[in-house]
Amino acid sequence: MTISPAHLPKAFASIFDDPERSRACFFAVLESMPYGIVLADNASRLQYISLKARRLLGLAGSSISCSTCFDLLRRCPGVTEEAIAVLRTTGGRCTVRCRDGEQPEGRVVILARQELQSPFLELAGYFILTLTDVTYQEISDSQQERNRRYAAMQEMALQMNQDLKNPLGSIELCASMLRREVEGDPASTRLADQIMQAVRCMDVQLHNYRTYASLPSPRFAPVEIKGWLKQAIADLVAMDGEHLYTFRLVAELGQQQIQADADMLRLLAVNAGRNCMESMASGGEIVVRVRLMADCGLGQSCCEIRFEDRGTGIPAAQMDKIFDPFFTTKNRANGMGLPIIHFIAERHGGMVQVENREGGGTVLTVLLPLMAAVS
Repeated sequence: MTISPAHLPKAFASIFDDPERSRACFFAVLESMPYGIVLADNASRLQYISLKARRLLGLAGSSISCSTCFDLLRRCPGVTEEAIAVLRTTGGRCTVRCRDGEQPEGRVVILARQELQSPFLELAGYFILTLTDVTYQEISDSQQERNRRYAAMQEMALQMNQDLKNPLGSIELCASMLRREVEGDPASTRLADQIMQAVRCMDVQLHNYRTYASLPSPRFAPVEIKGWLKQAIADLVAMDGEHLYTFRLVAELGQQQIQADADMLRLLAVNAGRNCMESMASGGEIVVRVRLMADCGLGQSCCEIRFEDRGTGIPAAQMDKIFDPFFTTKNRANGMGLPIIHFIAERHGGMVQVENREGGGTVLTVLLPLMAAVS
């Protein structure tokens, strides 16, 4: 039996009795879907595209003048002709990386084709393309795999911390005494300052070993986001004895706060900044971008912090190893920075990802929920 609106409950039938209300309901349903929707007929002529689909394809705010849905997809960098060929067949499904203004490194999107069917009307001759954003699911999967590899090496880190702590304290004391004795002699003062600068850098590394070895729990309290990052940038400037680097904070927010451990966040940002510095041996600009997001895959509002450099980038063959403790691609690094960043982000209920940038360099993205998880 063919089902018609007459067979529906009265409340639903009233919707279909009014064409305008039925149309409004139809579009409200499409716009409420958790994924993007593209509707086309069997000649591929574009009939409708939802706002979420526009955003995922990087077409938000632009006019849609394409005659077919596949012409529309061709406007999206990252959608290849091979992907379009897959979507021309019933049940076609593929994964692409779409570029958009909100996510410069791209969103990982699953495109799937489904022929349109309805028990109410004869709608043969139409199909929909669904666009599902799995960007942050990909980050989460990578993070879980990382956690399985982080059970080792903590005992080694603890031993290194114990071996370095006392000698470093002695160097710091002697350097401060030396600086007082040579005050007035510019050349000697400069050498003493260089020793103190090296001590600061070593202290960060020692803190890394200590953090990795003991895995402390965060002490959550309100932390102003911009204030935290400004302090971390000031620490990084103090470590840049040769003044090779400039730091630019791009944060279009006021005094918004995050529930976090201030000391751990400072260590996270300093390590992220040092990672950028180590990638740019000749110096240059490091950009720290911050934005608040309603949903970033963490189940609540979050803060996204991006540390961008124009360094050498990371070889594809080494990308899976960069979060391993003590693994490094740089001569001046010890391979502990990224594991520490991962650990701190995870203890705050967040996630971290590193990607190569178009045009050279890398971007390290940290996602942190604005509110601390209640345990």
